[in-house]
Amino acid sequence: MRPSGERPARLGDYELLERIGTGGMAEVYKARRVGASGFERVLAVKRILPHLAADEEFVKMFIDEAKIAVQLSHPNIAAVHDLGRVNGACFLVLDYVHGRDVRQLWEREREWHAPPHAGIACHVIARALEGLSHAHTATDAMGQPLDLIHRDVTPQNILVSFEGDVKIVDFGLAKAQGRAHATQAGVVKGKLAYLAPEQVRGKPLDPRVDVYAAGIVLWELLTGRRLFYSDTDLDTLRKVHAGDVEPPSRLNSVVPPQLDHVVLTALAKDADRRFHSAQEFLEALEEVIWDWGVVYKAQQIGAYVAHFFPEARETSGVVSEETSTVLDEDELEEIA
Repeated sequence: MRPSGERPARLGDYELLERIGTGGMAEVYKARRVGASGFERVLAVKRILPHLAADEEFVKMFIDEAKIAVQLSHPNIAAVHDLGRVNGACFLVLDYVHGRDVRQLWEREREWHAPPHAGIACHVIARALEGLSHAHTATDAMGQPLDLIHRDVTPQNILVSFEGDVKIVDFGLAKAQGRAHATQAGVVKGKLAYLAPEQVRGKPLDPRVDVYAAGIVLWELLTGRRLFYSDTDLDTLRKVHAGDVEPPSRLNSVVPPQLDHVVLTALAKDADRRFHSAQEFLEALEEVIWDWGVVYKAQQIGAYVAHFFPEARETSGVVSEETSTVLDEDELEEIA
C-alpha cells in the first residue's frame, strides 16, 4: 500500500502501483496503463528524482537515455515505450520485468548458503552478452552506427524474470554519438567495482569496457564473492587498477578449465588481450556451455530464480502458476 503523500498516484496515463527501485538519478515504479475495453498492461515507469527535475543538465541526460534506448530492439534489452513529462516530472516507460536482478539473486544464494550455480551464471551472462552485442552494433534509422557503450554493466542492471527472460536495463550512462549531454572531463561514469582499468586511467573507451564488466559479473556469480569491491572507494580503485584476477576454479571446483580461460580472457587488464567484442565473448562462453553440457531452457532458469524468492508466488496476475512454482530439492538437483 502507498502511504499518503509518498508519491503521486499517477503520471499521465500511468497508475503507479509501487516503487521498485531508486538510483542516483531516478526512481522506478511498477505501473499500469488501462486502455479501451478494460485493456491493461503492466510496465515500469522510471521518473527523474524530484530534486533533479529542475536541473536541465540531468533532464537532458535522461532524455538522451530515451533517445538511445528507443532505437534498441532486442529480447535481451528492456524496451523503452514512452517518454513523458507531467507537472515537471520527466519519465520513461519501459518493459516491466517481473523477477529479480542478478545482485538480488546473488545475495539470496549467499543468505541461504546455496553454492554458486555455475551453469545458471553462464546462461544469464550469455543472454546479457547477446543484448550488449546488439547494442554495440546498433544503427540509427539512416543506417549510421550509434557507437553505443553501456558503461554501467553491473549485477543490478541485469534482470532475470521468473519466466527465465534476461534483460539488460539502464542505458543512462551510455556513450553514443549525438548525445545532448556531453560527459564532463574527469568524471568517471559507472560503479567503481565494475570499471575496466582503462576507465580508471581516463583512457578512451570502446565496447571492451562492457566486455570487462560482464566478465566481472560472471566471475562473481561463479565464485559467490566480490572481485574488486573493498570497504573504501580508494581501495576498490586500487584493486581495479591492479587488475589481479584469480581463476574462478580455485574458489569453485565445479568450474572447468575452459571456463577459467574464458573468464580470464574477458578480464584481461590489457584491452588488446581481451575479447574484442561482446559477440566474441558470447561465442566462447556458449562453446563452453555446450561442451560442458549445462544447457538450460528459460523455464528452468525462471524456476531457479523463483525458488529463491517464494514470496513472488503471492503476486497475482503477472506470473503464471507454472513459472512461479518453487522447486523442491530433487528438482534443484536436476538443474544442478
